[in-house]
Amino acid sequence: GPPGNGKTSLAEAIANTMNIPFLVVRQEQTINSLLGKTAQNLYNIFSFAVQQPCVLFIDEFDAIGIKRNQNIGESGEISRIVNSILKQIDALPSYVILIVATNREDIIDKALCRRFQLQITLPMPQKEELTNYYAQYIEKHHLQITIKPSRIAEKTIPCSYANAEELIKTLHRKIVLHGNNLNFEKEIQQWKETKKK
Repeated sequence: GPPGNGKTSLAEAIANTMNIPFLVVRQEQTINSLLGKTAQNLYNIFSFAVQQPCVLFIDEFDAIGIKRNQNIGESGEISRIVNSILKQIDALPSYVILIVATNREDIIDKALCRRFQLQITLPMPQKEELTNYYAQYIEKHHLQITIKPSRIAEKTIPCSYANAEELIKTLHRKIVLHGNNLNFEKEIQQWKETKKK
């Protein structure tokens, strides 16, 4: 699904529910321009993960799991990386849960896609979901706000949960600093204009 809609949070929630460690693979620490180094880094990551029950989470999986037939002129390095991942996944013990996230499922190698028992799409929230999110935040923090959650949703859709969180926290800060005599419609419009820049 698109960025900011809870892929990482879902993976972390699974780990917390199962009371096992949550291991996050950072792309900047994995991908290396030196020949063979990325595959070696991935081997080291999987070797560490299998030492205990855990959730192993790889974000932006498309960066390393790209279709092999799309990489002409890359000295076969991407093919080596994908082949290495396939071997590592096949060798994973049952007590390691591998979760990957991407917003580019269309470019992931099909052989890798087949390795996952479950595929879930986390789409952008609809108006009702955004309304519920804003309402829960307002109730939880006892905000004195003169605009209805449904109106905030109307003004912000389409909007990811990450952006919705940023907006409601911005409004929260302004209420703390200036009281609730704000023009909320204007504040939301200003926030939207800032996001466009």
